[in-house]
Amino acid sequence: MTTIIIEDEDGEHYEEVLATAFPAVRFSVAPDLDGLVDRLAEVADAEVLMTKGASMCPEVLESLPRLRWVQALITGVDRFVPALRGRGEVELTSMRGIHGPQMAETVITQMLVLNRSVARSVLNQAARRWDRWSPVQLAGKTVGVVGLGVSGQQVARLCRCLGMHVIGVSRTSDAAGSCDELHGYDELAEVASRVDFLVLTASYTAETHHLVDAALLARMRPSAYLLNVARGGVVDEEALIDALRARSIAGAALDVFETEPLPSSSALWDLDNVFLTAHLAGRSDRYADQALSVLEHNLRCYLSGDKAAMLNRIPLDS
Repeated sequence: MTTIIIEDEDGEHYEEVLATAFPAVRFSVAPDLDGLVDRLAEVADAEVLMTKGASMCPEVLESLPRLRWVQALITGVDRFVPALRGRGEVELTSMRGIHGPQMAETVITQMLVLNRSVARSVLNQAARRWDRWSPVQLAGKTVGVVGLGVSGQQVARLCRCLGMHVIGVSRTSDAAGSCDELHGYDELAEVASRVDFLVLTASYTAETHHLVDAALLARMRPSAYLLNVARGGVVDEEALIDALRARSIAGAALDVFETEPLPSSSALWDLDNVFLTAHLAGRSDRYADQALSVLEHNLRCYLSGDKAAMLNRIPLDS
């Protein structure tokens, strides 16, 4: 019997659905890393681990000698690949493709919060102050979307629906239809100088580490905003803080950070031209059901031995 570990806060929901579809599989559910560590001896024969990444640590991985497949319950696998590299017998798959709707909604929310001075309205309400001004429209603005995967394309399409001019930055031309213009990463600085919003949806890799640095921020307009729903490491946080303090850019909306949770000592908490959220962009009240579409397909492929047909396979030897 195949043993599958699900380490996740929604693990019981996943188990309920998957156990019905795959009655010959044994499931072991832990809500978090501590819960999994407590029962490692009971699941030493597990072949499959489903997790958002907390269990990508030596204590867990070294206790699972029969591990053959890790299903990341998120899209970003920068934590998974180094942990699994060298274990050529292990298949890694991700949740790429399920986050588009909520990611796009988050980006539009960020734009509206910044562009329409929502914080000002919230403060006025708390102070019972009647204060009127002319909010800025999104229609007619130019947005640069850096990284045109599934989420980036969804962002681009929604921005176009709102009457914005969309410039995509991508390494391929596959997503050209979702944008008004498409440019390569070698043209990012020129794109940054033209946009009202620079939106980061790119994967975090060695190539995208600190992609947005002091030099790129200096190319942005003083009226422009930076929006990051990718990974914190894509932005040089100290350079961004300097730019925000100097108001060389108008502001930023940040959902991800170089250190998470964001330390209480971070200057970002105190800047009045920043809108912060706690890594919520990919989350949704429907997330577990979105994920199950991938889980059921991949588990069926795994059990039948057809690993080549699994969705979102990630090479571990690159």
